[in-house]
Amino acid sequence: MKNSSLNNIIYNYRGLKFSYVENFYSHDESNNYLDLLLNEVDWKQEQINIYGKSINLPRLTAYFSDPDVNYSYSGIRHQSLEYPTFINSIKLKTESYFDVKFNSVLLNRYKNGTNWHGYHSDNEKKLGDMINICSISFGASRDFIFKSKQDKLKKNITLQNGSALYMMHPTQDNYNHSLPKRTKVLEERVNLTFRYII
Repeated sequence: MKNSSLNNIIYNYRGLKFSYVENFYSHDESNNYLDLLLNEVDWKQEQINIYGKSINLPRLTAYFSDPDVNYSYSGIRHQSLEYPTFINSIKLKTESYFDVKFNSVLLNRYKNGTNWHGYHSDNEKKLGDMINICSISFGASRDFIFKSKQDKLKKNITLQNGSALYMMHPTQDNYNHSLPKRTKVLEERVNLTFRYII
């Protein structure tokens, strides 16, 4: 973690380990990236099957990766697509700052506070045994909640425009996380979740 001018909060308690950098990108940089993400990415409306019915996910998604790095979860399969130049720039900065290597990125677009993501952990077998994931946020501030798989312990943080949340092993083993509905939020949010798929 190389840039000491950034406000980096490190949390490590009862199997929950993360680093949160509120000002990973400046306000102007963040707004420029948000504009590119909204207008230059081919967003998909994916569906999942629940009790025999196809249900739209409450968000839009996109996926980019190194060559031949595909990703599947919940019956959804993402094929490898080359990183746009501006997303590759975000990837390189993220890797440099956190001293980690990623080979893919899953993007989520939340059009307002009625779009959400339920409790889950990113612990698919293709992510390996030592899972480290970094989420970069642009746009509206949204609550992000960790919930222990063993007890009722919760940790709530607010992901700001231009922030970075680096979730380190063993967080995915011990905690689920969610982005709950917040109906008063009217603005869009995009997050990029960088990961390494084996």
